[in-house]
Amino acid sequence: MKNCISITIYISVLFSTVFFCRAQKIAHNEGLLLTTSITLGNQNDWLKVGVFAFGAVNYKGIAAEGGISVGLKQLFKRHTINTRGISKSYEVFGMLGGGQNDDLLGASVSTQHHTIFRTPLQNKSFAGIGFGFEQEFLPHTLNKYALKRGKFLLRFANNNTNVHLAFLNDFKAGKLFYGEGTDYGETGTLIIGVTQKRNDTEAFQVGYGITLFTPPPNYSLSPRNPINSDNGRKNVWYLAPDTPAIFYANSYAYGSYQSNQYSLHSKLGKNSAKMGANIQNKLHDGFGLNPRFPWDTTKKDRLYYEFAASLFYNTVTYE
Repeated sequence: MKNCISITIYISVLFSTVFFCRAQKIAHNEGLLLTTSITLGNQNDWLKVGVFAFGAVNYKGIAAEGGISVGLKQLFKRHTINTRGISKSYEVFGMLGGGQNDDLLGASVSTQHHTIFRTPLQNKSFAGIGFGFEQEFLPHTLNKYALKRGKFLLRFANNNTNVHLAFLNDFKAGKLFYGEGTDYGETGTLIIGVTQKRNDTEAFQVGYGITLFTPPPNYSLSPRNPINSDNGRKNVWYLAPDTPAIFYANSYAYGSYQSNQYSLHSKLGKNSAKMGANIQNKLHDGFGLNPRFPWDTTKKDRLYYEFAASLFYNTVTYE
């Protein structure tokens, strides 16, 4: 119910903004993107169809933009687990800032799509901050990880070159950063990227990402697990029963190429349990959060890779 209310508020704001823009003759653009894609990797394999709506408005140097997307996936592997089933996902986000921007380049902050809108080149700028949330509903044994994550977004753009930051976490802070507050699953993700449009149809993206995934703890047991306890000096959870013991931390570089009607996206990096433990331990020890999680820090680092190819159709409106 809370999700539906939040989504309704975002949609109402978006449609109200569009109506206001038409009434006041404010510069605004909207776009709709339809995609079908395949993803292959050592942690995720799926086929996906998605719909992405995005809009940007500008009035006297004050710019706002926002997007809503939904996706449907046929899963073959998710979070390293071989599984077959259908998953559903959505994301909602909005940004506010300054500049002359009414372009759709801000769609690059989406964490559910690797494709941006095909639009004419613009000689404009934008600097803004935003928030949002996303959720994926997973089948079978993975359904316990169907958790909502909040988003914190930063974006800077000038002359068809865009730099953005997206931080996602499941913690909850009011209605702006509206995560699930569980402290497990795909809890934390940080993405920093650069996007450049070369012409009306071509675009390139490069960037860096890091993400952590942990299984749910067993809150009925005292946190006296010796694994990752620094020789018993730190409290560590035991894992919940009948739960896949999924631990991973990915550090990777990514790149994308987009042409007229297709896009290619790849990730390459490492999967390191030691890195994941170090990051999460510092957060939990330093901020007085829940006890640590039982990361096996003796595991050797492994290769992480992923490749996605998409076909898309987009339509845009300029006012």
